[in-house]
Amino acid sequence: MKTLTKEAAIQRGNQYFNDLYNARACSDQFYVLENTVHEHDLCFSMAWHLVKEKHLPSSRWSSIVGGGPLFISKISSHIGLAGSGLYYDGVGDFEL
Repeated sequence: MKTLTKEAAIQRGNQYFNDLYNARACSDQFYVLENTVHEHDLCFSMAWHLVKEKHLPSSRWSSIVGGGPLFISKISSHIGLAGSGLYYDGVGDFEL
């Protein structure tokens, strides 16, 4: 069983967003907010934001509707994006 490190999870998350952007699946480019990475039993969860606003103070960032966390599996190649619902257990659902 392969276990992913926090640094590797950040790198995979940023690569995932680069791949989406390069495939023209989204019109904006995103990146992982490194200080938001949380380790769980079987995955990492992390917030993300727009690259074009990277150097702005967070008080001036755009709001992203439905912009829930990105999940990176520690033991497989699975990556998932969650919505921002109030009663959604993203970690539990992703780890299942």
